[in-house]
Amino acid sequence: MSVLSVDGQLRTCTCSFDRKLRNYNILISKETRAIPLAKFREVFEGLEPEDIATPLDELCCTFVLENGECLTFRFKDVEER
Repeated sequence: MSVLSVDGQLRTCTCSFDRKLRNYNILISKETRAIPLAKFREVFEGLEPEDIATPLDELCCTFVLENGECLTFRFKDVEER
C-alpha cells in the first residue's frame, strides 16, 4: 500500500491495528505513527473529498481525522481499494 502526499508523491507504507484494536498504525521508513481509531471522522474513496489539495483518483481512499487532517492511500486497483 502507498500513502499519497499533498504534492502527489507516493511512499510505501504498512498499516495495521494494535492488539487491542484501539489504534491504526502506519509504518513508513521505520517510523510508526499510531492513530487512535476514535480520532477517525470520515472515510472517502476515489475522488472525494473534493476540498483537499491532494491529487486524488479512483484508486484512492482518504481518512479524515477529527482535527481535519487527511490521510490518503493509493492502491494498485479498485478491487484492492
